[in-house]
Amino acid sequence: MSAPLPDSMQSLAAVIGEAAVCSLLIDLGGLSFDIQHNPERLPQPIRSRLSPCEARRLAAACGGTNLYIPRVAQKRARAALIGKRFDALLKEGETARRAAKRIALEFETSERTVWTALKMPIENEIQPPTHEAQRGFEF
Repeated sequence: MSAPLPDSMQSLAAVIGEAAVCSLLIDLGGLSFDIQHNPERLPQPIRSRLSPCEARRLAAACGGTNLYIPRVAQKRARAALIGKRFDALLKEGETARRAAKRIALEFETSERTVWTALKMPIENEIQPPTHEAQRGFEF
């Protein structure tokens, strides 16, 4: 399972798509950009990572504003992409080990990083009680 996008990026994902937002988060986290109404005048780092259709939608929705791409979301965005790719490979019939190996090659990372990303908790998921939380029930 993978972690969802941060709240601040959910509305942008509704406009340009989750994969496009994840790409921006991973590559451009921590930067801010002035977004123009004309998609051809979007900043080059953004324009190079979006399709023409995504660029038009971004310009229409966010033109005239400053877009900040949070740095703290980079790991979660990468984990989200890895999780989606992992699920897709499993549906295609790949084993979990082979899927992890393929993803590691595609993302130019280690298999260990892939497994770590897959184990990242999902926000709002009910977590098991910690040892501290269980102290009140000791006899």
